[in-house]
Amino acid sequence: MDKARLLERLMATFLDELVGHVRTINDEVIALEADPVGDDREERLTRLFRAAHSLKGAARAVDQPSIEQVCHRMENVFSGLRDERLQPTPKVCGLLLDVADAIESAGMQLREQAGVDRAVLDGLMQRIDEVGGHKSAGRPGAQVAAAPPTLHESEPTPPAEPAPPPTAPPAPESRVPQPSRAAESVSPPAKEPPKDASSPSRSLPTTIRVAEEKLDSLLAQSGELLVARQRVEARPGDLEGLIEGLHSWRAEWRGIVGTLRQLVQRDGVDPLVQRSSRLKERAARAVDETEDRIARVEERLERLAREMTADARQLKLASAALQEDVHRIRMLPFAEACSGLARAVHDVCRTEEKDAELVIEGGEIEVDRSVLEGLGDPLLHLVRNAVDHGLESPEDRRRAGKPETATVTVSAAIQGAEVNVTVSDDGRGLDLAKIRQRVRALGLPEPIDDQELAHCIFLPGFSTADVVTDVSGRGVGMDVVKSRIESLHGRIEIVTEPGRGARFTLSVPLTLTTVSALFVRCGERTLAFPTSTVARLVRFDPSALKRQQGRTVLPLGGVPVRVASLANVLEMSASEPAGGLQTGVLLSVGDRQLLMLVDQALSEREAVIKTLGPRILSVPYVSGAVTLGSGELALLLNTYNLLRSVESGGAGTNVRRALPDLPRTREDKRPCPRVLVVDDSLTTRTLLKSILETAGYDVIGSPDGQDAWERLQSEAIDLVVSDVDMPRVDGFELTELIRNSPTQGQLPIILVTSRDSDADKRRGVDVGADAYLVKSAFDQTEVLETVEQFIQFP
Repeated sequence: MDKARLLERLMATFLDELVGHVRTINDEVIALEADPVGDDREERLTRLFRAAHSLKGAARAVDQPSIEQVCHRMENVFSGLRDERLQPTPKVCGLLLDVADAIESAGMQLREQAGVDRAVLDGLMQRIDEVGGHKSAGRPGAQVAAAPPTLHESEPTPPAEPAPPPTAPPAPESRVPQPSRAAESVSPPAKEPPKDASSPSRSLPTTIRVAEEKLDSLLAQSGELLVARQRVEARPGDLEGLIEGLHSWRAEWRGIVGTLRQLVQRDGVDPLVQRSSRLKERAARAVDETEDRIARVEERLERLAREMTADARQLKLASAALQEDVHRIRMLPFAEACSGLARAVHDVCRTEEKDAELVIEGGEIEVDRSVLEGLGDPLLHLVRNAVDHGLESPEDRRRAGKPETATVTVSAAIQGAEVNVTVSDDGRGLDLAKIRQRVRALGLPEPIDDQELAHCIFLPGFSTADVVTDVSGRGVGMDVVKSRIESLHGRIEIVTEPGRGARFTLSVPLTLTTVSALFVRCGERTLAFPTSTVARLVRFDPSALKRQQGRTVLPLGGVPVRVASLANVLEMSASEPAGGLQTGVLLSVGDRQLLMLVDQALSEREAVIKTLGPRILSVPYVSGAVTLGSGELALLLNTYNLLRSVESGGAGTNVRRALPDLPRTREDKRPCPRVLVVDDSLTTRTLLKSILETAGYDVIGSPDGQDAWERLQSEAIDLVVSDVDMPRVDGFELTELIRNSPTQGQLPIILVTSRDSDADKRRGVDVGADAYLVKSAFDQTEVLETVEQFIQFP
């Protein structure tokens, strides 16, 4: 392998390891800050040393001196914590978390083949020196005598293995098994005798690295194999039909063969046969041989059918084992999806001045990698939302008789073919009154019960926050939760108790590649229900249907179950029930049940899920498609959304018409909303103006609050984006002027400022700002999302 290729593979391996080491640093630093004198303090420091030391050695192997040096400085801090020259105070731990963020950012830059921003890492190294870490000259390891002693140089029990020399990095294809934790805490073992070089089994790696793309390709091919297997399994049935036809033909032949023989043998049957004895013999022989040929064909077809059945059975066993193995190697522990949650809780608590601990339960449960990746963002949004909105301040919790330290719990449990992921907290619960007030303010249909009202928080742009901050308030996070879970073919349940907390339960499949489905016929379409949501099939006389409180129900086991027609819900044509009996599929999700009427129940089998793109994903009752044995696609229905729609009395959605509207272009020639940007910095004003104009808004600029107020008296403005620190009239004063105006008091106002203190944010809320963005944290997307929350194109 040439040098360039080797370096490329080394870098890929290094970047993968960097993610794991950064995760370890985040988790252990947060745990150390929460319990600085716990029994596991030394063990946590050992893991931190090992992560920093391993990352330092790996950085040296791929020639990344900036990362190497900052990791060396981190080791010095860990050394100070170990010998208690330093304490894990919020300042020290915050610095270590900042270093972890910077290393992670550097890894992203390297992954994008961009240069590492050395200035950020250099600044952090200076901060480490100021906190109390030892200063080292030059590249760590280059001048051993001048470098300060690290743990592995001064302790008899090394917490980390020596970094590999630059000339002999570990093979990128393999991951060498690490010694157990217990083995690392005892004295170094005696030197082993040299291994027998003739024994190749001792040098084989126990694990190998495989690119995700290869696993995805293997999974896709196993899915296609499943489709091919189902087609092969259908062939014996086709052959049986052919054999049955041949049996009927042979029976008919036996009924007339005697008559044919008599006709051939009898004189005068045909003038040609009479004149030629040879033709007479050939006709008689053909009659005799035809029956023999029919018997031989029948025997060969039956043998072929038996062999094809056996081959199909063998193919099923082999492909099922292969598919199970492919799924197994893609399975990862649920704890992987929870990485970063502890850091999120820590950061929000620090920003909001709250105290909370994160508890992970069921982290060992294994779920498909693609499902875990899909759960990452929803879990992050739910946990951040729980801390920001759900938890009270320590003072409020103390007054309510609760522990000052709140608890956010993330748990996972297997239920059939699904995994139920629950995010719960012991805070104040959802403010249903505030949600209802927001629903009315937006002019939305008011839900009929509290359960539907709680689900309004998932509407795009919906938020009950008094002010938009960099943590929450834009109404985007919960919309992300809903859309991601639906893309995983899952559902969300909410339980909230005032003063006791809220619980969000996400139910998603263990895998997104295959599904056991019940296929039904509705009109001219074949549709499918996940069998995990099907309780049973019901055949009943339509006269058994009853009306109860304005709903159609069918008594099942003495319990009235609501009935709905799938054809009516999807606005599709339906056929009349055969034989006077109606077929229904009893759907069950949680404690909800619904009998869905269909034309015909076809079969139940495993199927490969196909993604149909964003247009189909926007149809609320469709979560994907499955491949039939014929190669055709059948829509996979979202049972949860069907039940919710029927319960809420929502209108049906025609799957042929329910496509999203195309975004409006600027060629519509309609008036654009006008935004007034107020900032004394020409650079900032120009930047904001450019961002908003590119999005299609009509933007005018103003250098200070006084000029902006004068413009508001003479020009029609739809929204104001203002800085705070300006001459003459600042942003707070401008906001007060607008709010006290009888004609412009309802004008949306977004404050964009470098002031990031809690006192400034509270003042922004007090004077009437609708959103408060900090310049150091916002980006173009955040600005546009915030503006779109208050004004839209006509």
